[in-house]
Parts: sequence; C-alpha cells; structure tokens
Amino acid sequence: MSIPLYANLIIQGVKTMRAFEVFLVYKWLIELLSRGGMTFEQISREWDGSTVSNGNPLSRSTFNRYRTAIDDIFSLKITCGQGSSVYRIANPENLKDNSVVKWLLSTISVHATLKDCSSIKDRIILESIPSADDKVEKIAKAMKANEAIRIHYQCYGYRHENEHEIEPYCLKLHSRRWYLVGKNLTVNDVGLYSLDRIHSIEFTGRQFKLPRKFDAELFFKDCYGVIIADGSEAERIVVRVYKSEGDIRRYMDDLPLHHSQKKIRETEEWSDYEFYIRPTIDFLRVLMGYGGELRVIEPQWLAEEMQKWCRDAWDLYEEELEK
Repeated sequence: MSIPLYANLIIQGVKTMRAFEVFLVYKWLIELLSRGGMTFEQISREWDGSTVSNGNPLSRSTFNRYRTAIDDIFSLKITCGQGSSVYRIANPENLKDNSVVKWLLSTISVHATLKDCSSIKDRIILESIPSADDKVEKIAKAMKANEAIRIHYQCYGYRHENEHEIEPYCLKLHSRRWYLVGKNLTVNDVGLYSLDRIHSIEFTGRQFKLPRKFDAELFFKDCYGVIIADGSEAERIVVRVYKSEGDIRRYMDDLPLHHSQKKIRETEEWSDYEFYIRPTIDFLRVLMGYGGELRVIEPQWLAEEMQKWCRDAWDLYEEELEK
C-alpha cells in the first residue's frame, strides 16, 4: 500500500485540534472492532461511555463517514455482512502486516500521550528527523495518481545536481531519513533516492503503470536498511554474541536486528544468531558496532572481512598513538 495523503497530517504534525480529534476517533473505532464484531447499537453504547464522543451521540450517518475514512486512510474495511447486523473489520491482517497502518496508529497514540503530558514536555525527548519539507506529500500524491515526477537530484560526493524523470514506486523511512524507490526513465533502471538530496520535484502529468509484481515489503525483504544495488545476494549469516556486563543478547532478543533473526544455540557464555540477509555495508557496520561482544561465525569470507575491518581500525588508532 502506498502511503495515503492523509498520513501527511501525522508526518508533518497534526495541524488543528479538530483534525487530531478525528484521528483519535478513527483509532478508537479500529481498536473497538479489532476485538470482534459488534452491532451498531453496541458500538453506540461503547461510544457514549468513551472520551472521544465529547458527550455527543453517534448517528449512523456519522458512523458511515468514519467507516469510509478508515478505509481510505488505513485500508481497513469495516463491513456488515448481508443479512447480518454485525459490523467487523473484514481485513484484520492489515493491522498486523501493514507497516504503514501500524506506524500511523502508533504515531497517533504517541501524539495523544504527548498532548496529555504537555506539562512535562521538557522531560520527554524525541529523536530528531531531518525535515522532508513537502517532498513526502508530493511524492505520495504522485504515487496515488501513478504519475511520473521530475526531480533535480544531487548525489553525495557530486558537486552538481542532475535532472531525472522518475516513476515513484514506494517510500521508506530508515535511520531518520526518507527514501524514494522508483524507476529512473533516464537510465531505465529502478533506483533509490534520499529525499534530503532532492532539490525540487515537478509533476509531469504522464501516467505510468506500477509493475504488477512490485511489492515494497518484498523489495526490501533481504535488506538490513535501504542499500539495494551493491550486487550482494542474501545468504545465511551466523554471529556469536558473548555474555557481557550489559548482556546485549537480551537487547537483541527484544529488538531483533532483522526480521530473519533466529537464535539457534545458547549457552551460559554465548548465543548464536542466524540471519538470512544481504551482507551490505550498513549491516556490517552494525555488527562492528558491537565490538568485542560479537563475532561472525559463518560464512568464512565474511568472518575474514570483519577481521580485516578490525585490523584497519586498529591501524588507525596505532598510527595516532605513535605520533
């Protein structure tokens, strides 16, 4: 699913109290029906006892407007079967499998929490994300309309920008940056573009067809982050994580480095984790960040590569110490 334009209210910050209150209603209704089917009368009783009602009754016409909006924004269909008076979410798998839906609902919850905690706002610290200005909104609009865009893009390390016509396929947020995946008609290839390197975006008015087999989740399935064109193929990687003072094994168990991560062996002193992933440079840098608490076991070539990285790092410090 491409990111709906409505999501930009959340991405850039909810702009009016009314808009935020409506999003809270959507979230409340989704959470209510995710527990199971309910009749309109049951939903109305729950509504009357909720904080989102603001003391106002729920009419059927208003409820139907909420259903339509939830379908449009979250791609969640609230249906009532023929001959039945029970409303339910017809595609509940989207609540678990769709990353955009999960992210939107989570962001609404966090925003509500911060609003209620405004008196302690100086004690809540959020991670700063470089602004994408209106680029996310423009690209999302082009994605929804399947319209090609023209961008002026300056790669890192280049002094000048270049113009490209792009068919936008998907957007991804990773490590505090937004990225666009799209087919570059200039070079006839699918590429990755960091939004903070895009200087301008223009709509071309030219329609395109999204490839039938393109799936954004599958596109990045074997990637650690966003590196997709370094020529590496996914392979089995095993790392051994050693017991330490902080025992990062517990950290890795709670927050896996990749969806393919599996613990395959465990002792008192160490645990082995298996991945099926592309050994791209961003993933190797993450492994290096664990220092002496983690060692690559398989494949052998990668263990040797990591050993080389460690020697290079040692040489840098040794040179500095010898001065």
